Order: sequence, then structure tokens, then C-alpha cells
Amino acid sequence: MTRTEQIGNKNKQKVEVEKMIAKLVRNFGLYEVCFYIEMISEMTLAELQKLRWVIAETFEPLLTGDRHSYSEGSFVEIGPRLNVETPFSTNAVAICHAMGLDKVVRIEQSKIYKLDGATREEILAQHLDQMT
Repeated sequence: MTRTEQIGNKNKQKVEVEKMIAKLVRNFGLYEVCFYIEMISEMTLAELQKLRWVIAETFEPLLTGDRHSYSEGSFVEIGPRLNVETPFSTNAVAICHAMGLDKVVRIEQSKIYKLDGATREEILAQHLDQMT
């Protein structure tokens, strides 16, 4: 998945910068955690395997995949605001850079809760942090 942003330069011209976005999901049973990885360019297969190794649960790596296990409309995803880089992202990017994954510029995580008998509003009231 790619995202194109327009940024201004010194001459007030708009320059388009294309960033790559990848997604990995880790299942924790009661909920899933979705990791959104922003990269400056496409990663090689070896780099993607390193990244998956960092994100995967140490003792259960098979619970990490490319998509969540819930069907559309049956879950609520709660994550940080897009315009704020979290401390988690800062630390995760530093770890990636220490491992030679210099293409990674941001990693954010969100939690995915299944609407299992609860309403969207009930899940948001229970899990949403208004400050993030």
C-alpha cells in the first residue's frame, strides 16, 4: 500500500513523496494488535522477514500475519491519532535502525476488538483513551 504526501520545499513548490505502508497483525486471543509500518521505500524479502521477526510473539510466531481474522463490520479498531508519533513508534524505529532496517520511518500499533455481543460504543467506552 502506498501513500502520497505533498510537502513544501524552500521555493514554496509542492513535492510529492511516496511512502510505503505495510501491515502486520498479531493475535492475542481477546484482541489483535495491528502494526502499521511506514517505510521510505519497498523492503526486500529478507528485510520483511527481519521485521516480522521483531514484531512476532517469540514463542508463537504463527499468530502473526498480514491481515486480521475478523470479518468486515465485526470489529472495532482503536489506535493513536495519525498526526501524532507515539513513544512506541520512536522506540520501535530505533530498534529497526539498530537491526539495519533503515527504510522504516514509523511503526504504530492499534488494537482490534471483536464485536462479540458488545456494541461499538461499549467497546470504545471501555478501551478508548481520549488523550491518544
